[in-house]
Amino acid sequence: SLSHLIDAGAHQHEVGISLRRSRQNDQDQDHIGASLDSVGTRIATRLSFELGEALANETGSDKVARGEIRWNAGGHIAGLALQLAQSAHSYFLGQARQDTSYALSALYQIDDSKVVSVGYSHTDSTVDFFDSESIQMNISFKLN
Repeated sequence: SLSHLIDAGAHQHEVGISLRRSRQNDQDQDHIGASLDSVGTRIATRLSFELGEALANETGSDKVARGEIRWNAGGHIAGLALQLAQSAHSYFLGQARQDTSYALSALYQIDDSKVVSVGYSHTDSTVDFFDSESIQMNISFKLN
């Protein structure tokens, strides 16, 4: 991976690109990614995109886009994140399969040691067996 830092006064940015190879079920998969992280005085953002090589008869996210924003809300950190993903075309028991999913989450820092987050995720598949929907809620504690 390569990245470049850009200082724009009150804001700093990091632009990055990455190449990686993963192995799944004895198949190699190449991935390429790009990202842009930015930090200002009261806000931080992250955008990233990844494309993966389609694997023969295997599913998995081969297109993923992510975005996140965090800001200072009256002395507390708040944030929103969105992820969109689409799998490569594959087959399940002879039926064509492709999954499309999205996830949305929010977080709020209650104090220096507690963060609460909620999220929703949804997957729509051309094979109904793989459709899913979930809601998550987390409370994180920092132990000193």
